[in-house]
Amino acid sequence: MIAFSDIEEALAGCWRIAFGDQSAMRHFDLTADGFWGSFRLAGIIAVCDAVDATVGHFAGYDGSAADAGLGAAIWVFIVAGLTSLVTFTAFPLLVAAAARPMGLSERFAPYVTIRNWLTFFLSFPIYLLNAFTYAEWLPLDVIGLVVLSFEVVVLLAGYSVARVVLGAAKSIAIGLSLMDFLLALVIAKGATMLLF
Repeated sequence: MIAFSDIEEALAGCWRIAFGDQSAMRHFDLTADGFWGSFRLAGIIAVCDAVDATVGHFAGYDGSAADAGLGAAIWVFIVAGLTSLVTFTAFPLLVAAAARPMGLSERFAPYVTIRNWLTFFLSFPIYLLNAFTYAEWLPLDVIGLVVLSFEVVVLLAGYSVARVVLGAAKSIAIGLSLMDFLLALVIAKGATMLLF
């Protein structure tokens, strides 16, 4: 289990790192246990993503018929959960392969640990935004603007983590942030093709 105090510390750390504060790394457990422990967040996000996708399915926001039946909903739940796990772990695996040639292997584990926590925190505004969409509480053009703004925030946060934790050059930090973001989009597109 993840202690609430760990979540509080990591949230404070992510917030401060997003604004370029290198001392904020002390908020994280950067040991080997902390590194592997941060991957437990993948399970939490996978369940949340699966529930979110299933609610979206019943609300008719996934491109399928909302009355397609329980079997279709279970399939959406399973595929969304597995897609979430793949998305969460794919980027660290790619970075692991590239870390040594790029001269980043020394700070790879802290970077991935903090990136995992950042991914965890950035997931929850998406669920809230999706809830507003499913409930039709906001016009679609307003939601589109909020989504675009949030995507910019995600890219900037990823950039900040790469700059602060890895000490990466601006070009590498931009590349890592874009790679993480675009990889998630590609995997999500593949999952959509699998579903429909």
